[in-house]
Amino acid sequence: MQWNLYTKYMLAFLFILCLPIATLGSFLYIGAADSLREEIEDAGQVRLKQAMDTLDQYYLSLVSTTLLLSTDPRLTPYQLRSDTFSKIQAIHELSRYKLGNVYLEDVLFHISGDSLIYTAEGVLNQQTFAEKYILSGVQETESYLRQLLNAKSPYVRPADILQSKPGVAPEKTILSVGMPFPMNTISPNGIVVYLINREKLFNSIMPILGEFKGNVLLYNENNQLLTSYPQDSQLDQEFMSQMLGMTLKSSKHAELVQVNNYSVSWIRSSTTGWTCITILQKDQFYSRVLKLNSLITYLLLIVALLGILIAGYLAYRFYKPVQHIVHRIRGDFERASSIPVRKEFEFIIQSIDKMALSRQELIGRMESQRQWIHDQFLVMLLRGDFVEEEDIRAFKTKHQLTLTGNSFVVFSLTFKQTERQVVRKALNSMQAVITDNIYLYPIEYPRGKLVCIAGLHNGLQSPENVTERAAQLVQSLFHQHVGEYPTVSSGNAYVTYKSIHHSYIEVMAADEYTPKFPVGSLIRFQDILTWDDKESSTTWYSPANKATLLQSIKQGDEALATESLRLITSEISNLGSVLMSKCMTSDLINAVYKLLHELTFPGSAEEIRQLLAINDIVILENELTTLVSRMCEHVNTRQTTETNELKLKVVAYMRENFANYDFNLDQAAEHFEVSTSYLSRFIKEHTGITFSDYIFELRLEHVKNELMHTNKSIKDIIQGVGYINVSYFIERFKKREGVTPGEYRKSSYQSS
Repeated sequence: MQWNLYTKYMLAFLFILCLPIATLGSFLYIGAADSLREEIEDAGQVRLKQAMDTLDQYYLSLVSTTLLLSTDPRLTPYQLRSDTFSKIQAIHELSRYKLGNVYLEDVLFHISGDSLIYTAEGVLNQQTFAEKYILSGVQETESYLRQLLNAKSPYVRPADILQSKPGVAPEKTILSVGMPFPMNTISPNGIVVYLINREKLFNSIMPILGEFKGNVLLYNENNQLLTSYPQDSQLDQEFMSQMLGMTLKSSKHAELVQVNNYSVSWIRSSTTGWTCITILQKDQFYSRVLKLNSLITYLLLIVALLGILIAGYLAYRFYKPVQHIVHRIRGDFERASSIPVRKEFEFIIQSIDKMALSRQELIGRMESQRQWIHDQFLVMLLRGDFVEEEDIRAFKTKHQLTLTGNSFVVFSLTFKQTERQVVRKALNSMQAVITDNIYLYPIEYPRGKLVCIAGLHNGLQSPENVTERAAQLVQSLFHQHVGEYPTVSSGNAYVTYKSIHHSYIEVMAADEYTPKFPVGSLIRFQDILTWDDKESSTTWYSPANKATLLQSIKQGDEALATESLRLITSEISNLGSVLMSKCMTSDLINAVYKLLHELTFPGSAEEIRQLLAINDIVILENELTTLVSRMCEHVNTRQTTETNELKLKVVAYMRENFANYDFNLDQAAEHFEVSTSYLSRFIKEHTGITFSDYIFELRLEHVKNELMHTNKSIKDIIQGVGYINVSYFIERFKKREGVTPGEYRKSSYQSS
């Protein structure tokens, strides 16, 4: 069984690994060939430019040499014709310049109208020159002398073969570069001709071009072929003319093209006007690809061998969990030891069935937590925790929550009886209510305060009518559950989820007027705005913004408070009357001052006097914004302190009572005078786990401590933490710790 399963894994992974390796090898070879070809061609283009730069530098060095000769007083026509000693000095100077340039075969100097030709080795007439410099033929020699004696402008002569006398020296190929003397004059009186050794020149260029089997063609500015490499080139004249014509048609100064089986690169010098063309046969770098092919083959063999090892390792890793599952199941269940090996898979199936039952139990627990998630969602809406409307919709979708309605309004309920007892009784007996196209979602927030979010379907009715009908429905429903009609405070209805927070702030503002209304009344936010006749004036700033500002400060909502303050100051600044603006800013500062005392904020009267002295509305807004921010921070700090104190009390109460077998969430909620939903949400929010899980953790730690440090029986220890069903706890203990309580005690004894 083991070998067969392992073999199947092995073959499967070999197939999975070998197929990509084969495909990868093919693509790798093709890609390597193309990449290498492009690399060689690109490198060749760069090297060709470097070679042309070398030629340009050499040409410029000849220009510099000619300039030096032009300034030499010993080489003037007058000086040379004066006496023999001057001629010797001229020969000496030419010899010195020749020795300074390794590529020069000789330096010729001729003065117009003179029959003599000066060289680095002596003075020659035309006859002795023809005898010393034997060209390939008489016509070539005559052409050479004619160009030398009559040249008035710079020229570059195509390569000439300098034949040697028998037994004296081997023949040489020279390039003749003629430059007027002196330079940069309108009427030169002579010419300097540099005889460049072609072989030496190419010996300096070819290392730059690198190792390649190809041809190099060098043309002058008149598109005459100066020379080529190798000298015995096998390229026919038609092909070379075609290559030259291609360069002449192009507007670029350098280019790389593919012609038939050749890779052709060319570059034209902006200094000399010369054109250098390299022609490479593609076969030369295919041989490199073949060498690379061997490397790739070895690499693929190594990868294949590595793939076999990886396949074996993966097969082992995949088989190991199956083996581990079998051994783990045999060790975890009492019945497993009696099942023979041939029925292990059958036992795994049975175990999976048992896991499915456990999953159903887990789903049941998740359903029980759904109400907690929904309540937490309502609290987050009331607190304004969401930044964007899309965040709310995403949260709803993720947790599959329902909040129905095309507009929403928040109600606050006040009862004549003891508030927290009524809230606990109401929330423990009802959840979300749907009736007459009105969806009610009650929640305790803050502690001891019953709030209800209503989802409305306005239809053809006005929002005010639907809101009033929803408030009456709320009163009727809670009367059925607690026997009392509550006083309902109502905010405005809004169409977005995010605005529920705004409606909640309005409700809290309206709720402060509850003592001024009879029990069972409906107090709308709009009602409190007209409570003060002054604030109802159309020339006064918006009382709604003022109420929202004060209430948002009380709730610690800095963002909404700052926005409300901005709206108020904007209204005041738009008034033309300075007196009215001063009255309204004084009223605003007075309202903030009253709130300072109400919140026991450590502010000073001097700070208020300074605010009253400010006449610039922009400065006043900035100062009030800073004060509002500090007040909100003060409120939040106080709320955090109260929350932490409650958390400590709740945790201490659970630690004191977790061992009681009848200890439950209802008992804890009654102790703290809150609803079970509020306490469940509070514990989950501040401990990260539910009430039942927290109690189980306390009981588990106590049992483990007792197992390690006492000799009590396991049954007594388990019953001592509130479990009547001992076997149920043992099963949960084993799922959590991986061993039974007895095995845990035994292992703790061995480790100690």
